[in-house]
Amino acid sequence: MVSAIQAKRLVLGASGLIGQELIRYFGPIGTIGTSFTQNSPGLIPFDANTHSLDPLIKDLKPGSPVFFLIGMTEIDQCARDPVGSRVLNVDLMINHLQIIMTAGLLPIYMSSDSVFDGKEGNYVEESETKPLHLYGRQKLEIEKFLLKSAKPHLVLRLPKVVCSIPRKGTVFYEWVEAIKFGREIQCATDQVFSPISLSDLSRTVAKIIDNREFGLFHLAGPEAWSRAGLFDLLVEELSRYGKLTHRMRRCSIHEFPQLLEDRPLNCSLNIGKLISVLGSQISIRPMREVCATVAKSIAIASGSHSK
Repeated sequence: MVSAIQAKRLVLGASGLIGQELIRYFGPIGTIGTSFTQNSPGLIPFDANTHSLDPLIKDLKPGSPVFFLIGMTEIDQCARDPVGSRVLNVDLMINHLQIIMTAGLLPIYMSSDSVFDGKEGNYVEESETKPLHLYGRQKLEIEKFLLKSAKPHLVLRLPKVVCSIPRKGTVFYEWVEAIKFGREIQCATDQVFSPISLSDLSRTVAKIIDNREFGLFHLAGPEAWSRAGLFDLLVEELSRYGKLTHRMRRCSIHEFPQLLEDRPLNCSLNIGKLISVLGSQISIRPMREVCATVAKSIAIASGSHSK
């Protein structure tokens, strides 16, 4: 538990991938993190349906950042439960955002590249939004709510996030495990995004906050990649440490029958606005460098890396 004197920021939904990274980056001292479950060490149980924000924010100073990482984030889960997902992703979200802004705190809402229809790519912040699925429409509704507010806020549109050190449940981890055990991997060639590494994301978020930037920003990698292309890049870097056997089948995103709603094909994001405000402070690595770090960490763990 963080003491009243130490409290500097709040991460709602700190048990997820990005939430865990924010806690790691900022440090547990001064950071209050919440989790929906009772069994997350160091985090405070918080149910957006039933719990009040008041005990969590009462000791935060005006202007302190509050990260919103709660909600239903699986696209098809939202489609299966449109009523429940709206309660979590829209109704409760707006209620909590209003409380945070009324308290004079800075809400930081993590949105998604899913607000675009994927027909063009290289989207800037002012590009027309036209989400194809319910999750994207819910994200867009919160964006519009915040962007019309006169109070300070941050909306960060995120792409696919990858990890320099593969973690369970992430795309690099799944690929490395599939390669290790000889499983076939299906990778779409026609769905393009602008992946960013988790550590680059947290570092850049901190810079945005330090610079007291407000409004809407695209926070993504500098390059556009398909899943198949990114897999090829990872395999290339892994192969530097020894012969590699893998089974990857290239396909279209439309060949995944389990998808309940259409997916946008090209959601690559332009980060020109972010570069213009942060300048030399920004340091987002290209995917080759990230994949090289992944490959090296795996080689070291397996004993196949020599200095």
